Amino acid sequence: MWWPLPQQSRRWFSCTPARRGPERRAHAGPQVNTEIVAIQRVGTPAGEQQLRKLLEDHASLTGSARAGALLADWQNELGRFWQLVPPSEANTPEASKTVAERGAARAAVGAAA
Repeated sequence: MWWPLPQQSRRWFSCTPARRGPERRAHAGPQVNTEIVAIQRVGTPAGEQQLRKLLEDHASLTGSARAGALLADWQNELGRFWQLVPPSEANTPEASKTVAERGAARAAVGAAA
């Protein structure tokens, strides 16, 4: 199942069946052209917030029971999602832990001043 994010973003997320170990990546890999996007787990607070908002909006607009179930068990379900990131968005807080951490550090310095 694939869900597009709002038009201002080109990142897409996919919810894969529960699998363990290397076969998780193998499941997503053959379906994606990795020459044009990177495949990764949702690994930043901004990425998690973006995905959760997408699901909340989808549930509210459609009444989707599936989206509601994903949100109800969010901590367990989050690990089932893949984030597909085009190179143009690799250095955003939603996709990069380094960029997200740098932004958090700057915010902390600004708050202390």
